[in-house]
Amino acid sequence: MRFASLMVAVALVQAGQVKNQVPPKTVPTIRIYNAIQSGPDVKLDILLDGSPVASAVAADTLSGPFMPKDPKNVKLAIKKAEGTDSLLELPVDASSQDHILVVLGDPDKKLDVADLPVKAVLATVGKSSINILSVIPKDDAGDDIDVYVLGPADKLETATPAAKAVAYKSSTSIYVPPGVYTVVVTKTGVKDTLVQSGPIDAKENAREAVLALPKISGKPNKVQLINL
Repeated sequence: MRFASLMVAVALVQAGQVKNQVPPKTVPTIRIYNAIQSGPDVKLDILLDGSPVASAVAADTLSGPFMPKDPKNVKLAIKKAEGTDSLLELPVDASSQDHILVVLGDPDKKLDVADLPVKAVLATVGKSSINILSVIPKDDAGDDIDVYVLGPADKLETATPAAKAVAYKSSTSIYVPPGVYTVVVTKTGVKDTLVQSGPIDAKENAREAVLALPKISGKPNKVQLINL
């Protein structure tokens, strides 16, 4: 009888029917989004630990995922395509989290990077994480931003922000039940849509990334969705 009970328990675990079962850990990765605000003809080469991983990456483009050999001690370098000198070099610790690195600025002046770290394993089992990074400068928004995560029946006018006063280059993670959502970005305290996403089909235990982007090469601000 005890053997039969054990077999039933094993079957339930294999079928994913045991509550609070933690999803398996994934291999941490690095993705890089080229959001430089100069002309669209400027392309970037990306190197990890001295080796090229992406060449001639155009503005408003995502590269990756990349899986470094030593995730704890990654050396990122960014150059102009076919250039010789690095425009930017920085260390990245990707040993426990995925990273989406957004490259900002003007390669003829100064580049900067904003980091959206996303936990490889969800802290809240059974929900979906929507991870949001704001790289909308105050010059574009007029202030910091509020972030709303709206379900199909929700209206912006009556909704409460999921995250308030998110500053430039800051990130936040929001846990939601499985469902379809829209991310709406407004200026802090003002319920006028600045940008919004398309539908996000948030699955159980899934991880979604949302980038609130600056004006890239003269284009309007926008929201970029990335499935992890």
